[in-house]
Amino acid sequence: MHPRVKKIILIGITALFLLVALLVGRAIVLNKVKEKVQEKLDALNKTGYHIQYDTIYLDWRRNLMVIEKFVIQKNAYDTACIYPEFLSADQVRLKGFRLFTLLFKNTLSFESFIINDPHLMLRKHSSLLPDSTGAPKKAFALIVDEVRLISAHVEYADSACNLLTDIEADIQITELDMAQPLHEPIRVSSNQLTFFNAAIKLPNAYYHLNILELRWNFTNKTLELDTMRITPQLSKVAFGRTVGREIDRIEGVIPFIKLRHCDITLRDSVSFRARHGSVQGFMKFFRDKRLVHKRIWKPLPVAHLRRLPFGLRIDTLTIAKSYVEYEEVPEENHVSGSIFFDDLTGRITSIDNDPKLRAGETIVGASARFMGGGELSVD
Repeated sequence: MHPRVKKIILIGITALFLLVALLVGRAIVLNKVKEKVQEKLDALNKTGYHIQYDTIYLDWRRNLMVIEKFVIQKNAYDTACIYPEFLSADQVRLKGFRLFTLLFKNTLSFESFIINDPHLMLRKHSSLLPDSTGAPKKAFALIVDEVRLISAHVEYADSACNLLTDIEADIQITELDMAQPLHEPIRVSSNQLTFFNAAIKLPNAYYHLNILELRWNFTNKTLELDTMRITPQLSKVAFGRTVGREIDRIEGVIPFIKLRHCDITLRDSVSFRARHGSVQGFMKFFRDKRLVHKRIWKPLPVAHLRRLPFGLRIDTLTIAKSYVEYEEVPEENHVSGSIFFDDLTGRITSIDNDPKLRAGETIVGASARFMGGGELSVD
């Protein structure tokens, strides 16, 4: 046999051997991962949680692990509230397990982590969320190229079991990197977080919000909202009557919000900063003056900012060509009147809720056409 042919055969046999070894090794490690997942779920059952799932199965040919019909609860038999806390998913798929990353970097790594129909129900002072103050018994690291939550559903209720928020959306996280070192807080980073077709219900406020897309790119430090529609769930007259007092009813569309050079800080307290931003809105306000006027303290915008539970700073916010309409029914009449401002543009600088700031540092400049006629400006 020719030496060159022998060399080719030897290379082929070696490559085949390495491929078989890789597949076998990956299958063995995947089985170990499956066993560890089952052990962790069983251990959680002994710590006050109630874990259920139909099956956990492996497909080593497709490099895939699947968990079917997963549910986690705490106080599963609590009947004190019609909204018991739980986390469930129709299917959890972990695909593209990387053997070498585990062997050489001691990091669990996957190409994708797909959760179908996840549903999370939380209440104020939740007992479902784990205690973050406990020190981990073992270091942990996880890398996932893409996380997708398909038809995600999140509900939040107050301590009196009143549903406050109901959110449905598709969610994507790219380049997720989680690390839990010993005796240190968990570290989480990603390239981008995106919400698609988000539907937000606010039952107590009688509003629905629909967002086409909300994209936060942590690498480029940008936050962009594409088309948010604000829809009241009651008619103009019924809105104030249901609330029981004179109140603004708001509806409209915000075509975009764009923030640049964004940073968020989570240590000690939460704070958010953006150097530049722009927004556009087409908004309509309605008020029924025939209703009871209750003396409710209405702080100025700067005071509103300072009451936020997190730090907020936007150096410059530009208002693109917008539209605002105000309609009112007077106290002694049944016919409403309205005014509107179109071609509304403006610029707001030094938006900041730092309590150390002196009042009046935020500067507002705006101009608009009043009722389609002459131009008005405010500086």
